[in-house]
Amino acid sequence: MFVFLVFSKNNIFLRGVLFSIQFISSSTKQMKKIRYCFVQLDAELKPYEITALRGAVAETVRKYNEETTLFHNHIPQNNYRQGYPLVQYKRIHGKPTIVFLEEAVDVAHYFFSNMPTDLRVHNHLISTKIDTLVMRQPTLQVWDNTFTYKIWDYAPLKYENKEKYDAMESLTERVVFLEKLLTSHIIAFAQNIKWAIHLQNRVQVRIKDIKRHRQMPYKDMQWDAFDLVFECNVSLPNYIGLGNHVSVGWGIIKNMQPQIQDIQEGEMEGF
Repeated sequence: MFVFLVFSKNNIFLRGVLFSIQFISSSTKQMKKIRYCFVQLDAELKPYEITALRGAVAETVRKYNEETTLFHNHIPQNNYRQGYPLVQYKRIHGKPTIVFLEEAVDVAHYFFSNMPTDLRVHNHLISTKIDTLVMRQPTLQVWDNTFTYKIWDYAPLKYENKEKYDAMESLTERVVFLEKLLTSHIIAFAQNIKWAIHLQNRVQVRIKDIKRHRQMPYKDMQWDAFDLVFECNVSLPNYIGLGNHVSVGWGIIKNMQPQIQDIQEGEMEGF
């Protein structure tokens, strides 16, 4: 039977092998493992101190290494690094937290190897003793089923999107608009970490609940911040940010599935 399949006129076996190769290649493109480092310090941090934490870490790195772009997204001549922030500063369970992604994991040692005992944040010192350190390679993938996520302090509305949202009269229209923006932010995240798959027509997002909508200040402006529960068919790592200002703790997501192992027990801020 094996010989017949190989040498038959229809080349059934050969076509089967080619199909398998194509399937494996396609499956590989549909998923991506990323480098992920979660660091939480054994200290307390106020919500308004996250930006100061970023400055303190960047200043520490600057003393020992000239290349600090990934730590604060600034480049010489008062310009900004374009793209998704690969070093993200957050406040999780009231503690200062830093998430390093992809190539930022390679430069994290600049901070750890020269880390002082304390960091000056505003007018006080916080300990740099590490409470939790996790290194992982989570897999990003599009699935047939969906996952349920929380996202808090999500800031999707900027410039013309803010005007469009405010002009909408029905809640349904606003929810659909937020779903489209959330989809675009997931796609932008994927593209910026060089995930090869084209997600435009494959990502599915459905908002299940708007827990809170409030105005929050950032750089002398008021931003619409949303705490949402949503479903999505893309597996995403816990505690990454989506939307605007993700480098300073906005738009943090967490998978609500009980089978997804959390880094730390307890409910997230804002829920």
